[in-house]
Amino acid sequence: LTMKAFLEQLAPEIDNLRSAFDWAVDRDNDLETAFRLAGASGTLLRWLGLSQEGLEKFLPLRPYVDKVEDPSTVALFWESIRELGDAGRLAKADLLVAEDHAKSALRAAGQRRRVYKSLYNEGWLLQRTGQADDAVAIHSEMQRIELAADPLWLRSLGLNLQVAILVVRGQFERSEEHTSELQSLTNLVRR
Repeated sequence: LTMKAFLEQLAPEIDNLRSAFDWAVDRDNDLETAFRLAGASGTLLRWLGLSQEGLEKFLPLRPYVDKVEDPSTVALFWESIRELGDAGRLAKADLLVAEDHAKSALRAAGQRRRVYKSLYNEGWLLQRTGQADDAVAIHSEMQRIELAADPLWLRSLGLNLQVAILVVRGQFERSEEHTSELQSLTNLVRR
């Protein structure tokens, strides 16, 4: 199956997603479904190059997210906004607000691993935009909640952020040490 054929098969499903989302939004009492659809479809829309379309549909829902009771649904919505916004050219401040809302909802839901990943996303954005000191603070928070029993792929996020911060700061020797550790973790994950 070629990519073109796959996308042709997928087109009706994307149209169904659009219709379902519009239907949920048009029904005053079914915003929960709209938020669930937004949260579940963010990554797909990004992969398909539809980030801007997703943002145009999802951003107007932001004022209503407080009506959603399930913190996991709230977190997924904000994670989608951040993910689509990163590809759809949302301002850095808006990306950080979305990540902060997601992180708060994840904490409320008691989802420590997803909080860790949210912190990683925030730290990565900060270091990428030249705010290495703020990224260091985020990395420190990640270290405080990391457990030795966490999966290797999760722990590797912290090392990846640490290496990126060290490179931005020009501390190449230290970054090399952590890069070796990161490579060891990566090799273990592949087994």
